[in-house]
Amino acid sequence: MPSIQQVPPGTFYNGVPIPDDWPAWLRNIAVAAETVEYKGVTHTYAVAKRDFSDEAKRFEGFVAYIAGYVLVSEDTPPTFRPYCALHEIVEMTELAGKRGRCLEALKIELAHVPKAVRHLYAAYRLVFFMQLITFHEENGNVDSDDINEMRESLRYLWPKELGPK
Repeated sequence: MPSIQQVPPGTFYNGVPIPDDWPAWLRNIAVAAETVEYKGVTHTYAVAKRDFSDEAKRFEGFVAYIAGYVLVSEDTPPTFRPYCALHEIVEMTELAGKRGRCLEALKIELAHVPKAVRHLYAAYRLVFFMQLITFHEENGNVDSDDINEMRESLRYLWPKELGPK
């Protein structure tokens, strides 16, 4: 099974220096750089300022893939950041362009979350996908392939006892 770099218990930071080869726009919005390992490759992602853009200001806990770089909001719980970053890495590189990519990335992501916190993490991601879909709907992105991908992930996370979503 692919591995993910775990944050040691009691530690909330797996940071590395912000890479010099990152473009200026990314270095300007990064408050830190962190890493996640997947399939033997260490990926560095940006922990981005919560207020770096108008869109970011409106979406607490944002995660984004911009110009080949993964950004995770500084207000995303630190122990959850590597898993959120992993989702973007898998969805936007390994599964790019494939139908069902968001859900498949979510399943891979969840498989790497320690079992002891998986329930809590899944609840966090449920709320995240609800907010992400609402954000896209409010911005006129109602019927795109991307939002349909997000809805599949939300349905997967939705508790069965609450009925269909």
